[in-house]
Amino acid sequence: MEMEQRQYPRVTVPMLVELSHISFGKMTTTVRDISEGGMFIVVDDAKLSPGAQIKVRQLRASSVDLHATPQVDAVVRRVEPHGIGVEYLSVAGAHLWNSVQRTRQELAVGRDYFQVFQSAVLQDERGLVLVVQQQGLWSLPGHFLQVGDVPEEALAAYLFEAFGVRVAVRASLGQTSQHNAKAPEAAIYRTVYHARTADQKATLLPGLGYRSMRWLISAKSTSDLTFADPFDLAMIRRVFAASPGVSAA
Repeated sequence: MEMEQRQYPRVTVPMLVELSHISFGKMTTTVRDISEGGMFIVVDDAKLSPGAQIKVRQLRASSVDLHATPQVDAVVRRVEPHGIGVEYLSVAGAHLWNSVQRTRQELAVGRDYFQVFQSAVLQDERGLVLVVQQQGLWSLPGHFLQVGDVPEEALAAYLFEAFGVRVAVRASLGQTSQHNAKAPEAAIYRTVYHARTADQKATLLPGLGYRSMRWLISAKSTSDLTFADPFDLAMIRRVFAASPGVSAA
């Protein structure tokens, strides 16, 4: 059915739900889209027919999400290979929709949540620190964290992909956030980790946008480099300050 023909236009939102029916008990799944009158629930081979009555309860997606989680009575209106379209039967459906609308109106990228970028002050066995250059500016190597990633594991995997070295990611050194009122969608939450590698040689591998790399021997080695972010420079100096006697050998 085309959107223009729908009685209730649908919106795509991430939502975790518990679906209940006498034929299978309970299952946890996700909502593909939702409207004022119903929702489409992602489920394979649910063995439900049009007319079946079910219960749908919104689940908390994270430990910090403390909003109410209403249970909605609904009826199956259509069945597709990868899900079911349902219509609300109870007033709780209207409450759920209002909650979704409030969330869409209240949360904004750059005001309420950020992209997460993580990087590393990577030291080799001599204590030297690796930095990379892009567009004439220097920085710590890093990447954007994706949903579902374990931060330390993802960072170690990225450094191996970028430089071919195996690393041990240690403690977080610090965090900061950056935003621009004119481009809120570019807001970033940054965290920098300390990492070590025992591998003898790092190679700048292609495809990640870095033009060059350099090993710094000391904090003084940063004086002739222009860094994209003063936060990187502060983290490098912190590590060097805690690692006296770095050798140039």
